[in-house]
Amino acid sequence: MACTRHNCSREAPPVRGISARLIATLVLALGVTLLGSCRERPVPTLSATDSALQKAGALAAARSYTAAEDILRQALEADPGDHRTALGLADLYDVWKRPDAGLAALGTAMEQGAAVAQTAPLRLRFLAMAGDWAQVLTTADAQLAADPTDLEALTALTQAQLHLGACDEALVTARQATAARPADAALATTYAILSVDTARLAGLDPPLVEGILPCGQDCDRTIGLRLVRRGCWELAACLLARAATSSPEDAEIHAWLGEGYARLGLQAEAERALNRAVELDPELPQAWLLLGKHMLAAGSLDQARVALLKAHALDPENPAPCLAVAELKAQMSRYDEIERWANAALERAPTDAEIAKAVARVYLSRRLADASAAVTAVELSVRLSPDDGEAKMLLGASHLLRGNVEEALNALDDAVTLAPDLAEAHFWRARALEAVGRPRDADAARITAADLGYPAPVD
Repeated sequence: MACTRHNCSREAPPVRGISARLIATLVLALGVTLLGSCRERPVPTLSATDSALQKAGALAAARSYTAAEDILRQALEADPGDHRTALGLADLYDVWKRPDAGLAALGTAMEQGAAVAQTAPLRLRFLAMAGDWAQVLTTADAQLAADPTDLEALTALTQAQLHLGACDEALVTARQATAARPADAALATTYAILSVDTARLAGLDPPLVEGILPCGQDCDRTIGLRLVRRGCWELAACLLARAATSSPEDAEIHAWLGEGYARLGLQAEAERALNRAVELDPELPQAWLLLGKHMLAAGSLDQARVALLKAHALDPENPAPCLAVAELKAQMSRYDEIERWANAALERAPTDAEIAKAVARVYLSRRLADASAAVTAVELSVRLSPDDGEAKMLLGASHLLRGNVEEALNALDDAVTLAPDLAEAHFWRARALEAVGRPRDADAARITAADLGYPAPVD
């Protein structure tokens, strides 16, 4: 649910587990095999549905999600009256992180007679996965009206309240959830953070409070900023909102509160907090940078330009405003002005591979691979991080877009070797394989990309 030190790794790919229902199909298959060794007993014959679930379970365990989906969809067409197949599909989409397809599969399962108890927990997970927090709120409330101790609903409700900025309500719900399952460390940590129970946090999450205790009235601010560094935006926003109330003149609090709201999709609240930050301290470059990036994401390009240039003027050696202005110029279709800012970003961070990769993406995302700054950025990223799969992927994409097909395939082969779970690398490799006349290999690479979640399928 909420972000803790165990699950708060920025940029980390989602962990893909195998659901209990899919595991059960594998256990069923094992049981049939063992029974087959006892000649005195008849061997039960698997139904078509059981066979499909067994095969799909094995494929899902191997992360061959596309193949598993094909088997289950064929089984569903062959026997549309067995809701277990639709539930199996829903389980698959849960592991595969495809919430829209998962909700559709649950709808089919319910039409075929699946019980609410079988579908309700997955429905909440899919709604949360899709970021439909208003619907999570409504659905969880309805489930709790029927069973106030439903832990899945309490957990989902807490998560929804946090993402909607309803911090006081989240505190109450987190308390109920912790009471329902006191041994759950993640729930306990969420409640301890929201209630600023530093004594409990010292035991549950020592790094979060290390070196700051006792923090007194500064706890909300200090812990909130540490949560920002972890990327735990929903909890950070709650603590920083309280800190902003107790310290209304602190521009840094308002700036990071605004960023937290922006990350949660609370656009009006984000703009209000960021504008307040620059009003309180017009000389704070970070506040202008965050405001500029927010306005850029919102499509308010003129306002973004003013804020980003102000951030650059206040902190001219920082590559981040230069990179943001390069993106701004690209969005404004002023391609002749991108290079100045892209080169400025590279000059200010000559040893930072992440900046080099970000500059490369500004160009490659628009198929501007021939630009000299794009070539420089790609080559620099590989030179700085020769074992970085993403850097190799950008090199391959650059070669492919410039028509250097063999060089592209070599780089993309390296990319998928270095980062086999990087879905985008498999996608570009599929295009390179197609370009060199290997369509079957291209199809296999494209399926791997889809199994890893790229490009996101239209459900």
